[in-house]
Amino acid sequence: KLPKLATIEFRSSGIYGTLPNHLNHSFLKELTIYDNKLVGTIAPDFFLRFSALTNIGVDHNSLIGAVPSRNMTKLTSLSFSDNRLSFWPSLQDTSSNLAGIDLQSNSLIKIPDAASFALLRNLNRLMMRRNYRLQGTIPNVWLNTPARTTPITQMDVSSCSLSGTIPEIPLDTLDLYAGNSMYYGFSANPELSGTFPSTWKNIPFLSLDMAYLPKMSGSLATMHPNGSIENKIRAVHTLHLEYSGFTGPMLNLTAFSAVPSYGTNGIYCQGCLLDFCGTARIAESSNTS
Repeated sequence: KLPKLATIEFRSSGIYGTLPNHLNHSFLKELTIYDNKLVGTIAPDFFLRFSALTNIGVDHNSLIGAVPSRNMTKLTSLSFSDNRLSFWPSLQDTSSNLAGIDLQSNSLIKIPDAASFALLRNLNRLMMRRNYRLQGTIPNVWLNTPARTTPITQMDVSSCSLSGTIPEIPLDTLDLYAGNSMYYGFSANPELSGTFPSTWKNIPFLSLDMAYLPKMSGSLATMHPNGSIENKIRAVHTLHLEYSGFTGPMLNLTAFSAVPSYGTNGIYCQGCLLDFCGTARIAESSNTS
């Protein structure tokens, strides 16, 4: 029965059916059942049997309902992307050490209570892309809270149905995490509004997706009273601004210590009302301006 089994991993193994109810491993730390054919609802008491569990990866299946979260006192990573889940886990019951949540491509409907996220002081990765019916506003606590040990430096809420204003990220928070790469995705939420982030500085490596946000506004030239954006971000991987509401002069990529290359990396601004700098290398979706 392998009572001290620490890892279960089945990747693309053709496993089908429901999650087995007979599993009971108090020593199990990692459970990965990736890209299989699991269906049905996860039993509310499923994880009660795994008191030592730190990593859950049950991506690319067809599970429905909610993620049970009771007894997740040691959890650091929770990943259920590409399923059919419609309800969030109860974050109050999860470990404060939880660093990553990946619920991309599910059927989530409502943003959870902001106070729940304040308990997750170590959360730095939150991926929710392609929850097309997910409604609500982005809580300030996701990006800006004194209680958080580290800020969320990788977040993707693209292709949802969110509204309201994109929260600012405070300077002092980013300074604490200045040695790390950052990625934020907000694209294809047509009701999101706001301006280009104005408080960022000393970011070593940035990818930002603000495409297809028609309610975003303002000039890139006037949003940075403490210096140009080129001085705040030292290297750019990708910056998507296409078909958003930004205006003004385009960024001068020659000011960056590392500039994007053509192909998969670049600055994408097609359909944006920007004045392009003749010395900058601007890669568009279909051609270069």
